Amino acid sequence: MTQTIMLPKSVLDQLVTRLNRLEAIVFGKNKSQGTNPQDIILSSKAKKRYEKIDRDITQGKNIHTFDDGESALTFLLADKR
Repeated sequence: MTQTIMLPKSVLDQLVTRLNRLEAIVFGKNKSQGTNPQDIILSSKAKKRYEKIDRDITQGKNIHTFDDGESALTFLLADKR
């Protein structure tokens, strides 16, 4: 069975925050070593690129789903030249 999970942005932000905390604990990284997302200033080209990525995701473009880990790994390791 193939299933695509869509997460609201707030849930994704919470997930990223928790993963960063876990990374700090597991790898001993200091929180001050990380970059605060509010401190990042994107160029206009980068903003357009990320806006296009958001549009593609909401429209379902370039979204891949897999039935198992093996098929996902095969897809990721495939030579795409």
